Parts: sequence; structure tokens; C-alpha cells
Amino acid sequence: MKLVVILLAIAGLALIFAARRMEMPAVRTNARLVGGAAMLVALGLAVVDALKD
Repeated sequence: MKLVVILLAIAGLALIFAARRMEMPAVRTNARLVGGAAMLVALGLAVVDALKD
């Protein structure tokens, strides 16, 4: 579970930072939103994992 959370957070950060290189503004915005959503899901999974222990 912890590996999934770490990988999801890294993927979210990668999307957010990769959005800076994208050409079209709409695609850039969508990449930032998806990256932020991935970070939010990772945070939620981390909280659930912490509460289970």
C-alpha cells in the first residue's frame, strides 16, 4: 500500500512539472489538474493507511 501511495505521489508531481513543457494551454491546465488529483488521492490513501495501523 505504501508503495502505491509513493508511486502515485511521484506520478502526480511528474505530471505537474511536465505540464510546464507542454505547448497548448488547455493540455497544460488538464495535466496540472490530473497531477493535483493524483496527489490528493495519494494523500487520502496515506491517511487511510495511517488510520488502519
